[in-house]
Amino acid sequence: KLRKAPEITFIQDFIVTEDAENQCIQTENNQFYFKSYFFKGYFTTHELKVTDFPNKQFIWQHFLGWKIKTNENQFNPNEITYMDMRIPEVQGGLSFVYILPDNPKEALVEYTLFSQELWEKENYEEGLSNYIQHQLGIKDFEILATEYNKIPMTNAKFSQINATIIPIGTLAGTVKPSTGYSFVRNYQHIQQIVTSLKHGTENFQFVAKKRFAFYDEVLMNVLHTNKSSGHTVFGHLYQRNSLPQLLKFLNEETNMLEELKIMNTVPKKAFMLAVWEELSK
Repeated sequence: KLRKAPEITFIQDFIVTEDAENQCIQTENNQFYFKSYFFKGYFTTHELKVTDFPNKQFIWQHFLGWKIKTNENQFNPNEITYMDMRIPEVQGGLSFVYILPDNPKEALVEYTLFSQELWEKENYEEGLSNYIQHQLGIKDFEILATEYNKIPMTNAKFSQINATIIPIGTLAGTVKPSTGYSFVRNYQHIQQIVTSLKHGTENFQFVAKKRFAFYDEVLMNVLHTNKSSGHTVFGHLYQRNSLPQLLKFLNEETNMLEELKIMNTVPKKAFMLAVWEELSK
């Protein structure tokens, strides 16, 4: 639909600089001017470093995924594996694998970690290969594609962009700090921007819900400081709550009574200590 729309032009190029004053974007091969706003869906390492980090938690969600093809039927295309924690634990974070099948012989298998320390690529490859062979029992497979990247998970506030260059996505703070998920929050932020543009206002800044932002800070504290292992925390969450209720909580749609019931299922000592530390800040 986008490619058929006359208002949309797709350009593949490398952005070199942004000039907010002259409202110009310089790429390697050209320069483009914008009339009102430039919605920026990327960030640089420099922008990540200048964020305000005092008293804030910061870990990476880093991952390597292979889309594999097998000789025999191995997957149910109507069933995903959400968080398989039958892999070695990582200190100060969480480790798991998820599986997204396309058909009985093809699936994306992704090895994911939440931690401060990034791995060398060979370590992910070894872990992923071991999981596929020993946990899934697949000895013979072909790698069709690779996904390899990292996502910042933090409750820090990113530095403000000027009035014409508007951040969306990670730089806008839409990544949920405790899970690394952003799809729902990205969707909500874009709807907010569209509504604002329709009404001629400039309500572009994404603002996290304060109550859930505090929950995220507490969970980040527990994981980052290793008060409890990530496998224990998430294991309790998924074993002791219904999945629809837990997903409702992760999407920040629960009320306080529902949230108290969920909080009652995690390691209490670790979370009470984390609550105290975060309130003390």
